[in-house]
Amino acid sequence: MIAISVPQQEELSPFDEYVYIDYLAKVPTQLAVPHGDPTGEYARSQLDCRGVVVLQPESPACDTGRTQPATAYPLTGKTSADIYTPIYFAVTWAAAQPLVWTGVDLTDAGRIVGGLWLGLGVVLMFLLMTRLRVPPLLAWGLSVLVIASPAVHWANGYVSTDAPTLAVGAGLGLLAALVYTRKASMLWLVVASVVGVLIKFQNIIAVCLVVIVFVVLAVRDTLERRPGGWRQGLRMLVTDRLVIGAAVALGSVLVAQVVWMLARTAMTVGTTPRQGVDTPVSLTNLLRESYNFLTKTAIAWDGAPPAPVEMFIGTVLVVLGIAGVVGMIFVGEPRSTRSLVALSVLVAATLSAPVLGLVLAVVVGEYVPLPPRYGMSLLPFFILCAGWLLAQRTWTSGVVAVGASALLVASMLHA
Repeated sequence: MIAISVPQQEELSPFDEYVYIDYLAKVPTQLAVPHGDPTGEYARSQLDCRGVVVLQPESPACDTGRTQPATAYPLTGKTSADIYTPIYFAVTWAAAQPLVWTGVDLTDAGRIVGGLWLGLGVVLMFLLMTRLRVPPLLAWGLSVLVIASPAVHWANGYVSTDAPTLAVGAGLGLLAALVYTRKASMLWLVVASVVGVLIKFQNIIAVCLVVIVFVVLAVRDTLERRPGGWRQGLRMLVTDRLVIGAAVALGSVLVAQVVWMLARTAMTVGTTPRQGVDTPVSLTNLLRESYNFLTKTAIAWDGAPPAPVEMFIGTVLVVLGIAGVVGMIFVGEPRSTRSLVALSVLVAATLSAPVLGLVLAVVVGEYVPLPPRYGMSLLPFFILCAGWLLAQRTWTSGVVAVGASALLVASMLHA
């Protein structure tokens, strides 16, 4: 899918791909990009010669052998990618080198590596669903639908820090399931949480969802053991392995993020102008954020509208996600693991966007309405709930598998 789409995408993505390409190109010489760092000649020439989808055409400076003055570039030629650790960029750069050695441009090679990130994410999502008893054929069909979605097109078809997000969300979900059934150590979940959030801070949404699920299940298990009083019940709850693990995971993530912020401050080489796209923090804007992820993540476009087939696929996934999350809350047995997980997903999807918006406003100094793609780490859980709901009828597996295959082919032909 990615190998077919990349050659058709000459322009840069409007989702900051210009500064991501700059970061990618600087991996072998700088590893990390400091705050205030000017973008390099490679990224500027890519912007000049490729332009940006919808926003900016090719520059007259293309192929002149020199780039334009710094003031001609976004943020007066400064990077805005310094908020990210080098993990995604270093791994992507290393994986792209075999393609670069064969003559593929670094930008296109980095985009093609998005297919590896996507493959990892889809495999982990499939394993998550089958581990939690979604029929394999149905899980396969739902995974194929995700591959064909516009969310994947933007996240994995370009150089983007969103490329690993599907794998982070699905991986954390799978590890949480294994930890709950005592098939894996809590240490693996803690390590994966830290790495996932260091790749991109927005992935903390998936960590918080796992924390919510663990706490909710621990409360249920405590109530079922019928403690003698509220003090005994509280003692049982705070000493529950799931609650302790959730606290350690969340605490480790926050400590790691603070360490990175301190390191980023120490590396500062200058200032970066404000992007000038911030909006006031208001109750109305925060309420809008509350339904952002559940209703828009699978479509996740901003700028160039997706093609009709992509819009249809994204809409199908959104409908399935909403139906699965809401449906399993009421269809599942009271206090069943499935219904409680679905409830936790709904809570996380509703609260995470406004809370994340406030956190970013404090940390970055600007509040910007969150792009739906920031909720990509929740997509595996939306699809998991959809799988549980669809599995109530045995005939759905074949229908979803055949329909998803046809839509994947249609999306590839469009690309």
